[in-house]
Amino acid sequence: MKEAKKKTKKIKDVKDDEVKKKKRNEGKQFESDFISSFPTDMWTYRLRDTSSSWQDKGNDTKTSRFTVTNICDFLIHNYFNAETYLLELKSVTNKSVPFGNLRKHQVDELYKSLTKRGIKAFFLLNYRSVNETYAITADLIYDYYYNSERKSFSIDWCRENGFLITQRLKKVNYVYDITQFLKRRDSK
Repeated sequence: MKEAKKKTKKIKDVKDDEVKKKKRNEGKQFESDFISSFPTDMWTYRLRDTSSSWQDKGNDTKTSRFTVTNICDFLIHNYFNAETYLLELKSVTNKSVPFGNLRKHQVDELYKSLTKRGIKAFFLLNYRSVNETYAITADLIYDYYYNSERKSFSIDWCRENGFLITQRLKKVNYVYDITQFLKRRDSK
């Protein structure tokens, strides 16, 4: 009886791991597709967001762990208008992005970055179920995050407040019309 429970638990753990891996892979695939859509001569940089740890050699039981808290996922220099873009990318299956998917420090720091000359900060929200991706300025995200009674960014809110980034499915991956996004001049 105990062996059957252990086997069931192991199967459940494996399935949970597969679901987590698939979720992680879809988000990473969005990042990969998006960043590879930039012109090859445009400077792009992916900030690393791994956790780190080390062990005290004198005492094998002491382990220190920390997680890097980056302001965003990508830094881009837009040579069309000589500005640096800070981009935080989020991808979801549903038609809303829960506030819990965004880190509070990123909302705050991206908003603060807008006070600097030559900096633009965006959250890019990818809704996989409808194949739509929106660029939302950090000030709009900040205002909605702190002042809305809601607890998520619905696709309807993004359609109203964001900039739709055209995307086209190749065989497996997407390609995004980055030039259209980079050359726009409106505040949306």
